[in-house]
Amino acid sequence: NVLAYAVLARIQGNRGRWGEAEDIHKKALMLDPNEPEALDNYRAMLSSVGRLKEALSVSQQARALEPLVPAYAIRVANYLQFNGQTAASIPILEAAPPNAAGGLIRNAYLAQAYAAEGRYAEAADTLLLISGVVSRQSRPR
Repeated sequence: NVLAYAVLARIQGNRGRWGEAEDIHKKALMLDPNEPEALDNYRAMLSSVGRLKEALSVSQQARALEPLVPAYAIRVANYLQFNGQTAASIPILEAAPPNAAGGLIRNAYLAQAYAAEGRYAEAADTLLLISGVVSRQSRPR
């Protein structure tokens, strides 16, 4: 089962056995290269070992398979930022529901991107969304 392999790979990664983890991830993805959860587990391992360009690519694959899952979109945006593509992350994050993943991660990444692009007022308004001070409807665009 592809997900069983993905979980086993994650366990090996958590133990710091990165080579074994990667081998198991590859076995999982050979069984089903289109399993988003297996891809997401592989992305987590790649990120843990600093392979951020590969993590972005794998995140994009998972998002393409499950475009309506906000977590996958948010991860793509996060890895775009890690790879110096902050401006490209903004429309992805803006399209994600403000309360996706509890709102904290989406809004923190969006505020970070706005600030990196010099859009400080939008960054501040987005940070206020985290504390619930401003609703999305009242935030100027």
